[in-house]
Amino acid sequence: MAMHINAKITRTSCEKSKEKGTPSVCLWLELTGDKYGFLPEGVEKKQYANLWLTQATVEKTKETLRELGFEGHDLLELHYSNPLEGKECSITGDFETDSQGNRRFRVQWVNTGDRKPKDIGDGNEFKAFNKFFADGGKKPEQKPQTKTQEADDDLPF
Repeated sequence: MAMHINAKITRTSCEKSKEKGTPSVCLWLELTGDKYGFLPEGVEKKQYANLWLTQATVEKTKETLRELGFEGHDLLELHYSNPLEGKECSITGDFETDSQGNRRFRVQWVNTGDRKPKDIGDGNEFKAFNKFFADGGKKPEQKPQTKTQEADDDLPF
């Protein structure tokens, strides 16, 4: 059963998935509880949410970032400057079982850490999306997936 929990953004970073290198904006969150201030049993206070940057998800990612107050068009600003720190939001999440059989809570949606950001190389995967974030920009074209490529386990759908 999906849960709705209030949260505060503690940092932002640009990330790439392990399997295919799919770019995302990662929101590091501190959960502050439900409308009464309680966290459900088994839910860790520190969580993260990936806002994926793919043809299918970039519009929702842009909408979410705009609603959170990010008005820029350079996504690397999120990685290096942390402009959304302290912004409040709510999340929808639920428990899932990972590939090793461990049960954990996962953020499914962000509704309007202490970890160092990962090395993202030269950031070219993110720069391709900058024009879309600028006014009047168009979605960038992505390479078509071949039949031999498997689904990216990091994608939430």
